[in-house]
Amino acid sequence: MAKESFLEEKDTIYLVPNAHFDALWVFTKEEHLYINLMLVLKEVAELVEKVDFKFLIEQTYLLEEMEKRCPELFTKIARHITNGDIEIADGEYLMADTMLPEGETLIREIMDGKRYAKKKFWVDVPVMWQADSFGLNAQLPQIYKKSGYRYVAFRRGVSKRKPSEFLWEGLDGTRILTHWMSLGTRAGLYLTLPKLEESYEKLKELATTSHILMPSGDEVTVPQPQMPDAVREWNDKKGEIARMKIATSCEFFEALEKEAETGDFEFEVRKGEKYSMRVRLSNPSLHQPLPFNIRIASLTNINVVYGEHIQFQPHTFNNFS
Repeated sequence: MAKESFLEEKDTIYLVPNAHFDALWVFTKEEHLYINLMLVLKEVAELVEKVDFKFLIEQTYLLEEMEKRCPELFTKIARHITNGDIEIADGEYLMADTMLPEGETLIREIMDGKRYAKKKFWVDVPVMWQADSFGLNAQLPQIYKKSGYRYVAFRRGVSKRKPSEFLWEGLDGTRILTHWMSLGTRAGLYLTLPKLEESYEKLKELATTSHILMPSGDEVTVPQPQMPDAVREWNDKKGEIARMKIATSCEFFEALEKEAETGDFEFEVRKGEKYSMRVRLSNPSLHQPLPFNIRIASLTNINVVYGEHIQFQPHTFNNFS
């Protein structure tokens, strides 16, 4: 149990901009690359140059393709990864659906991704960011720790809602500090005071400490230039209860770890897999690629968030330039 004075400390909200990358899903590989390189990360590079902004990139495959196709953009992104404004979290070559592959596949995803991050940017990747896996197998704490990860943030598979932070113990007894993203990766996506306050209250109710992780992103979501203003407004009007800042996921975990060390409490220990039922469609026709005209109709509308609403902006395909 924590000391009373420890519990009364002002909360800190870590607003973490991110965008999940699917190498192949609704669209083709080339379409997904175009969206994420030219409509998301190109905007990220410009925004980080202009304002106090940070961003989370998950998978090194996206960076490798950027290096080959968009060398000027890669140079900008690389500079900001090196100085800490852009974070690599997850750091796998491609984010694994961890209940499906065999152990060697999981390890090679991590090994290839981490080697690339170290070679190109001289950074380690301490946070395993499992934004889209449909469950986590019970041996992953051992695999992740031996691969150099210190922390895990995951979205699906929790069997107990509270607390959202705990030590996850693997089959061999290895433990790793873990956070469950109870509102997914879009907890802080809508940048109005009512929506941010609603998310804060939900996250606070589950939190172990005064540090609150509030991811702000989704799939195919362009970074929001209004975010710094929204954070200033929050701190002006709600700063007495919680200070908000644009941050990386690693900043959250390091603060969480430090508060645990200075506070009079211990994290709850949980064991076993984090299982999430993956729905499989029974109609064979639904497993086929979407017709081209349907995919293009969807692709020409890219999510841009304004306040509490998502506005669809028209875009057309061009070369990677």
